Amino acid sequence: MALNPMTKEALTVCRLEFEDEKPTAPTGAQIEEAPDVVSMTSAAVDNGVAFSLVVRDEGRDTTKVLFFNPVAAKHLADMILAGGWQAGWLDERGNITPASSDRGD
Repeated sequence: MALNPMTKEALTVCRLEFEDEKPTAPTGAQIEEAPDVVSMTSAAVDNGVAFSLVVRDEGRDTTKVLFFNPVAAKHLADMILAGGWQAGWLDERGNITPASSDRGD
């Protein structure tokens, strides 16, 4: 991925690809089998954001680097906030909270 500023034309392509190539939501079984991200760093650049992730799969750690264009990055940010609020692990200020079963609810 070249580090070039995001042009209007490139952003249009990103939006179209994001909608046209959208996969189905992960199933419960896929989530159960998914490797865990145990730590990460990130860098925002002119045309998106990159994450360096330490991923643990079956007890083995590997590092993966993922790049998100602005369209994908915005969707990720929105999903983390909305999903975290809905699932109860983020409060209204975006702070991590214990699961409801841990709070004695």
